Amino acid sequence: MKKITMYKETKYSYRSYLQAKTFLEEQNVEFEILSLAKSTISEEKLMKFLYAFTLCDPTEDLVITEEDWRKLLRNKCFEEVVQIPDNQRLNFVLENYKEKLMFVGPLIFVDYYDKEGNLVKELEGTGTIGFEKDEFGIYVTKAERVQQINKLIKELNENDVEFNKKIVVDDEFIETSNVKIQEMFNMVNQDIKLEEFKQEEIRIWEFEHQGQEHQVSLAI
Repeated sequence: MKKITMYKETKYSYRSYLQAKTFLEEQNVEFEILSLAKSTISEEKLMKFLYAFTLCDPTEDLVITEEDWRKLLRNKCFEEVVQIPDNQRLNFVLENYKEKLMFVGPLIFVDYYDKEGNLVKELEGTGTIGFEKDEFGIYVTKAERVQQINKLIKELNENDVEFNKKIVVDDEFIETSNVKIQEMFNMVNQDIKLEEFKQEEIRIWEFEHQGQEHQVSLAI
């Protein structure tokens, strides 16, 4: 079982919040919406999220590059953070993200629970920030995915039928075109043969007349 929670912030990132909300609703995903400014996200969950976001090894120190901060924070907040010494940036964000609404978009977490209803701690912090459609597959239920796959297969089969029809039409067009081309070739070929026949007739006539002229000269 899983529970999806969206921590929204609509003052600066209403568009990404609306996109994320619309996507989840269209996918029939059940989720809870909470205010980022008024809710508490445990530091442990945020840290696990940041480890996953930065692809850092959980057994090593968390390293957040300027490029990572740029993806995580609003432009104004990013500019503020990069002015702070590198080793102080993380604490500054953890202490101020709610008051300053620092994140670039809504934070969405998916919490997994075992059969007994206990939170799977190893997967805590799984989530996304803002809206990236390619990343939102983790929120779609298995049943919804199966339905989407079946729909896609149906569409592909329908496209195959239409494509095969087009091939038949194209083949008929090509065959018709080839027949016309062959007819034109035959006509040209006949014209060439007729011209060759005419040339041959002229050569025979010249040969015959040359013989007559030769006979006349002998008689003289």
